Amino acid sequence: MRREEIPEAPVLHPHDMLTARELDVLRCLAYGLNNRSIATQLVVAEKTVEYRLTRIYAKLGVITRIQAAVWAIQHGLVSLDDLGNHLMHDL
Repeated sequence: MRREEIPEAPVLHPHDMLTARELDVLRCLAYGLNNRSIATQLVVAEKTVEYRLTRIYAKLGVITRIQAAVWAIQHGLVSLDDLGNHLMHDL
């Protein structure tokens, strides 16, 4: 009996897991913005930010803001240089 070959699953880029708006929310989170500030920045309701964060956490397999921010840095959504510049600007 001949074994059938099973095609390999396509490799998805991590950013393919998130919508463009979820990426926007995640970038804001990585810069340290709270939900209210993210909502203001993106001109949406705070409840919308909460909903999107719930979906982001589920998609990334994380449970905290810190884990999501680390994921964003590790996957190139924000750079450490950008974070440093952003934080220095706020001081």
